[in-house]
Amino acid sequence: MLGDAYTGVKDFDNAIANYEKALDINSSQYLAWAGLVKHQVTVGGNTMLPKNKQSKKLALKYADGLVKTRPEAPFSYQIKGNIERQYSDMEAARVQYEKMIEVAEKTKSTSLGAGYNLVAHTYLFTGDYQKSRENYEMAASRSPSKYSKISYGEFGVWSYLYENDYDGAVKALDELDQKVDDQNFSESEVLNYKANNQFTKFIAHSYNQNKSGAYDALQANWRFREERLSLDESEDLVSRRNYDTFNAWMESWYYILFAEYDKAQKSLGRLYALVKDLQSPGSLDGYNSLSGMVSLFSGDPKKAVSYFENIEKENNVYFAYFKALALEGVGENEKAQEIFTFLANWNFQGWKPALVRGLAKDKVNG
Repeated sequence: MLGDAYTGVKDFDNAIANYEKALDINSSQYLAWAGLVKHQVTVGGNTMLPKNKQSKKLALKYADGLVKTRPEAPFSYQIKGNIERQYSDMEAARVQYEKMIEVAEKTKSTSLGAGYNLVAHTYLFTGDYQKSRENYEMAASRSPSKYSKISYGEFGVWSYLYENDYDGAVKALDELDQKVDDQNFSESEVLNYKANNQFTKFIAHSYNQNKSGAYDALQANWRFREERLSLDESEDLVSRRNYDTFNAWMESWYYILFAEYDKAQKSLGRLYALVKDLQSPGSLDGYNSLSGMVSLFSGDPKKAVSYFENIEKENNVYFAYFKALALEGVGENEKAQEIFTFLANWNFQGWKPALVRGLAKDKVNG
């Protein structure tokens, strides 16, 4: 747990020392092996070491520790598959995910749907979008969890973003809304899901340069989240601030995506006022990232680079692309290409990489 705490503040040296101390006490401490390997490989929003400190050899060593400790835990094989996927070997990754499915079926694990979901990822990143969506649907049908069913549906939606099929994404989002309605979710959960779907619809319309559709989705997202907030009888100042912060961030991004930079600056001023005094790592990342985009698109890549200075490609793949563009704009082509190459080989799901992975590939391939 101390290792996890150090990881949370990106003090990796102390995190590793504590995970290793846990293993010295008990070499079968599964969570310590997991803590170490999660520094090395993406497992859904985890905090990772900088790329130059990651090692496939170490990652596999830690993953082998997981397998040895718990050979019938599907997660052990999921990690091994994620490692292969991270290093762009989709066939080797699929072998591990199929092993995960085999173990999940044998142990009657609830991870069976997750196994098919991961197989879907391997098809997604080899460009077989239809087969990926078929496996996402299979994952949803195999999962006993209503929450996982919706999550796998979101992955299917994002597959359209990877394909640059924004109309397909909007249609899939409408279908996902219906699936949310068909499940026995609480009113609060329904509002959260509907807000998330409108956020993704905002992205799809924005990247399709459908300004009215993007604006309507923006407003719907705010409306659903406001309604969700009103249900919370214990609403506090932090909840309200977080709501206002995300609204200012989203509005700023909207204006940037439609090249209204003066309006974006005004929204960014509101965002800065909300986050400037927060005492937490990365509290200014959202403000700095969007400010970097404004500077870049306004023709000042040098200023953009200063805003992007602390944006790490490992933990913010969307804005890392624009950081690379800024670096390219000031002549630091080697650094830019390093980021483009990293993003082009990013083999994990999410709306953020969906929007920039293909663009990064184009940059790498000239």
